[in-house]
Amino acid sequence: MNERLLCLDVGDRRIGIAVSDERRILASVVETYTRVGYSPDVKRIKELCERYSTEYIISGLPMNMDGSEGGQVQKVREFCGQLENAGLKVFYQDERMTTVSAEKILMQGNMRRDDRKKHIDQVAAVFILESYLASGRSPENEIAEAGKMQVGQMVELIDDKGNPCSFEHLMTLEYNEKYYLVLVAEQDTDCDEEGEIVIMLIDKDDKGEDCYVPVEDGDTMQAVYDLYVKTVESEDDVIDDGTEDGD
Repeated sequence: MNERLLCLDVGDRRIGIAVSDERRILASVVETYTRVGYSPDVKRIKELCERYSTEYIISGLPMNMDGSEGGQVQKVREFCGQLENAGLKVFYQDERMTTVSAEKILMQGNMRRDDRKKHIDQVAAVFILESYLASGRSPENEIAEAGKMQVGQMVELIDDKGNPCSFEHLMTLEYNEKYYLVLVAEQDTDCDEEGEIVIMLIDKDDKGEDCYVPVEDGDTMQAVYDLYVKTVESEDDVIDDGTEDGD
């Protein structure tokens, strides 16, 4: 079974919350949470993630109708950044028109105006989650895609002295549910790292875009490097076995 997906319709005053089933076919309302502040808000979302045994969050992204990002998008990203700092994994879904659709559904059910206000956010969260599920996307695939880079692809980074330095991508590896790039500095450059193996964490910046962060923890760096060496050796063994079979 897959992990369930917890979906948020993040507003300034309230957060509508929905959840998928384990097969990721159905979306159901959970609650409308009244916001208090970053710390208690994150605590509540983590409590719900623990209840449904998931670390995956789908957050609606209130894009402008022309597809641009406004101030509300920035607020949502800032809050979701707090969730990521708490160890949760956040993915975004365009939520344009979901509130309007939720309002129509509640009106068709002859719900009173005051009651609609209590439920509209969680119903909007259901619409957001249904859109995500219908798209065929999944957190697992998105994580894998984010970590993909073609072997041999060149990446330009800046060294400690401010000099641009070209690196060749050797491998992307997963370690402790995070993705790392294994790079080697190009020969015949002025970089201090020339010819050295460099390991970078694939992370997200404030806009949710991929960025590469140096690994400062020595144990993590060694563990990823050891995994790289082990993977290379395994691939070499496969090649050797194939050669022997062909003789």
